[in-house]
Amino acid sequence: MTGTASTGLGGGFFRAVCLALFCLLSLPFAATRAEAHPFPNSVISLGVEEHLISLDIGIPAPELMHVLTGDANADAGAFLASHAQDLRAYLAAHIALRTGAGAVLPVLVRSMSLEMASDVDAGEYEQFRFRLEAPVPAGADARNFQLRYDAVIHQIPNHFALARIDRNFRAGLVGHENGVELGVIKYDFAAKAVPPLNVNAEAGSLFSGFAAMVTLGLVHVAGGLDHILFLATLLFVAPLRNLGGSWSLFQGFSYSIRRFLFISIAFTIGHSAALAAGAYELLSFDATIIEVLIAVSILLAAAHAFRPIVAGREWMLAGGFGLIHGLAFSGSLSGLHLPAADKAIAILGFNIGVESAQLLVMAVALPVLLISRYKAFHLIRQTAMAGVAALALIWIGERAFGWPLPGFLQV
Repeated sequence: MTGTASTGLGGGFFRAVCLALFCLLSLPFAATRAEAHPFPNSVISLGVEEHLISLDIGIPAPELMHVLTGDANADAGAFLASHAQDLRAYLAAHIALRTGAGAVLPVLVRSMSLEMASDVDAGEYEQFRFRLEAPVPAGADARNFQLRYDAVIHQIPNHFALARIDRNFRAGLVGHENGVELGVIKYDFAAKAVPPLNVNAEAGSLFSGFAAMVTLGLVHVAGGLDHILFLATLLFVAPLRNLGGSWSLFQGFSYSIRRFLFISIAFTIGHSAALAAGAYELLSFDATIIEVLIAVSILLAAAHAFRPIVAGREWMLAGGFGLIHGLAFSGSLSGLHLPAADKAIAILGFNIGVESAQLLVMAVALPVLLISRYKAFHLIRQTAMAGVAALALIWIGERAFGWPLPGFLQV
């Protein structure tokens, strides 16, 4: 009995000592882990196109600063401003692309920035944002390649990068979806290395890309209150006629429908021409100026609907400012590095989506034909146009002078 008790006590004491030593030895590692890894992991969004592979990479700033300077709390903005070349060299050393045949692709750093990001667990944090591009030579398969990536991971092995494809035209990925998850790039503790990620993007078809672009066109108009307001405001007075500087009431169905068609067709021609020119990068323009001009177009349309300014020539206003609205839409297509045939299909699909959305706007505006025959319509029209003009002025202030806007007014 005594021997047994003695053995149990000795074993318990030995286990307690081992546990204490383990805890003491683990403290530095735990502290380092907690200090170095309080933020989310990296995200790599890939674009797979015929002759180009693009990478949009987000890396939490504290993680990258810890690796580059040893201080997770270092000023990331100051580092970006003064060590841009060092950042480029670091990315070049830790990112590599190879085709399926084994050819190394040159990776070019197109842009670097610092932005705020948020995470449900970590809250808001600073994030480095990198845009990289790898041109794919003729004859190489851009949809089958190997990505070697170990930025941050090589020094913080519990860090990892989530990889996905966000853009692949023939697979129907054109940027408004959540993308296709490819996998996780992480440290393999058994192999003591970061294994490469093999990417085999779905080949897809032109039809998949076309259908995706139709949807994208619909989504863009549905989310663009300013574009909808401009067209709807012009259509608001389609059933009316200028009578000595003021608007009449309803002028009949044939008159109204004819004006509906002239206005909408002029807008379609204007914005389709600008959309194609912008998508093929035949025009260069300042996006901020375009957005200000769109708000100005809404203000002019509202003023005209309040009291006739260009009565009988609304189609000219619609066509002229349709060019401006088309340039704004073209920004969604100008970044597509597609062969000429694919780009033409993409533009056609996007345009059909936009036009379909505009037809829906026209359908909603048709009831104006019914209520514009009553005198109360004058008060409705003036009140509505005063509201639209006020909204346009707010947008001009925000876009030209940086006025803050509530979230629901941001388009």
